Amino acid sequence: MKFFVDSADPSEIRACAERGSIHGVSIGAWPAVADRVGLIQEICEIFKGPVSVGVSGGDGDQMLREARGLARIAPQVVVRLSLRDDGLKVIRACAAEGIKIHGTGCLSPAQGLQAAQAGMAYVSPFGDRPDDPAGLDLVRKIVALYKTYGIGTQVLMGSLRSAGDVVEAALAGAQIGTAPFPLLRQLIEQLR
Repeated sequence: MKFFVDSADPSEIRACAERGSIHGVSIGAWPAVADRVGLIQEICEIFKGPVSVGVSGGDGDQMLREARGLARIAPQVVVRLSLRDDGLKVIRACAAEGIKIHGTGCLSPAQGLQAAQAGMAYVSPFGDRPDDPAGLDLVRKIVALYKTYGIGTQVLMGSLRSAGDVVEAALAGAQIGTAPFPLLRQLIEQLR
């Protein structure tokens, strides 16, 4: 399983990148910064792999405009948006323009299949907490569907908060887990 650090702190991201302990960055909650673009640029200079950045919401047109703007910041930016409402339409438009998408809030295997066929790079199932049996079952089903049909979209399980969560997510078949810096540091220290 690959790990994305869930952080917007450049010092945490740099520490993970220097250790080679991450495969991506997921900028979850935004810190109080006036220059969001500047922070994303700084993170993308530190880490050259995927950096998942969320749109602020709105209707399909607003999400598409924001996705285009985020994608222009750096080539490794992956735009995170909800699969609700206009999400599939925005995914198709972004995929046609070469913008990578991380879809969140996937409610069913069928929705995950549609979103993947629309061109999504990553999917996060709804209720993807490792301590939620329904969320783990949804992960298993989506992973099985993607494997059956040879779909390259990767299942990303968020909210990993303990070593036990990491094990449960991996056993469910999630290809990627997002974890905060303290957990990743703890996992690395356990390896010594």
